[in-house]
Formats: sequence, C-alpha cells, structure tokens
Amino acid sequence: NMSPNIAPKIFGDLSLGNDDDSARFLNFGVGSDFYVGNIGRTNPYITADVGYGITRTAEEESQDGVAAGLGGGVRLASRNVSWDLNLHYTLLLNENDGSNPSVLGLRGGVNF
Repeated sequence: NMSPNIAPKIFGDLSLGNDDDSARFLNFGVGSDFYVGNIGRTNPYITADVGYGITRTAEEESQDGVAAGLGGGVRLASRNVSWDLNLHYTLLLNENDGSNPSVLGLRGGVNF
C-alpha cells in the first residue's frame, strides 16, 4: 500500500548543548508523520511540526517564539511495540543573540 498515511502528534522536546557555543532549546507543539509506504514491517515517513520554542544561550540570552521542524525516519514494527528512528531539524523563527537557534538531532523511540 503506497497511499500516504497520516499520524498526528503532540510533543515536547528538550535539547541540551555540551560546549560554550551551544544553546538550550525547549519546544512544545503539534505535527504529523506522513508515512510514504511500507516494506514488510518497515515504515518510512516524513515528519513536520510547529510549536512554541524557548532558547537560552551559554551567555544566558533568552528568546522564545514560533519553532518549525522537519525530518524523516523509519518505524520498525514488531508484535507489541514499534521502534522509531528519525533525523529531525528544528528552527526558532525569532533571533537570539543575532541568529536563529536551531537543533539537528537523531532521535530514537519505543512506541507502545
């Protein structure tokens, strides 16, 4: 079945940096996963979301506003759970300390 499958979501995300150039990024929002097909128990998808983000730089400069995200991943289904792996990019649309904070992350999850 190659017809798109849409899965809406509500989420919360927290990203912490590990050096002096990094910002902390907290994000809450809504979005959807768009499944583009399946190969046995493997389901690739594209994900998009929008939310409210709050950032703070290492220099303690804070900014909040609309955050937008885009990514792609794969869900591997088993009998009782599914495993999720995706690459996701989030951008705060307001500037903080002269630039727009963003996060690129590899996510893993278990869905019951």
